[in-house]
Amino acid sequence: MEDESVKVRQRYDTIISLIDGDSTSLELLKELIDSAKRYVGHLGKIQKQRDDSKKRLMDREDSFSLRFTDENFSNMMFQLDSTRSIYHETLASNLIIFNRYLCKNYPSAPVGGMCLLPNEVKELRYVSAEWAKSLVTCIEK
Repeated sequence: MEDESVKVRQRYDTIISLIDGDSTSLELLKELIDSAKRYVGHLGKIQKQRDDSKKRLMDREDSFSLRFTDENFSNMMFQLDSTRSIYHETLASNLIIFNRYLCKNYPSAPVGGMCLLPNEVKELRYVSAEWAKSLVTCIEK
C-alpha cells in the first residue's frame, strides 16, 4: 500500500503544475497550506500539554502541581479542544474553497481536488489530521 504522504505529494505536484501562474489559485492554495500548518501545529501543542499535564499530576511534589487540579486540566483541555475545532473548521473550509475553484477552472484537475478521501467519507468536513500532517510534511520537504 502506498504511503499517504507519497499520494499527497503526487497530488500536490500535479495540482501545482496545473495552477502555475494563476495568482488566485496560488493564493487559495497558500491559505489552505497555512491553515493545515496551524491545525497540525495546534495538534502538537495539545499533545505536549496533555503529556506535561499528566506528568505534573503524577508528580504532586512540584509546587505547581499542587495547584494544578483535575478541574484546571479539564478547563485547559476544553480550551485547547475548542481552538482545535476552530482550526479544523478553517482547514476544511479552505479545502472546500480551493477544491471548488480548482474544479471549476481546471477540468483536468484530479478528481477530488487536493484531498483524496476514502470512499466512505463523502464530506470534506471530515478531512483527517493524517491528511493535514501529510500535506504539511510534503510542503516542508
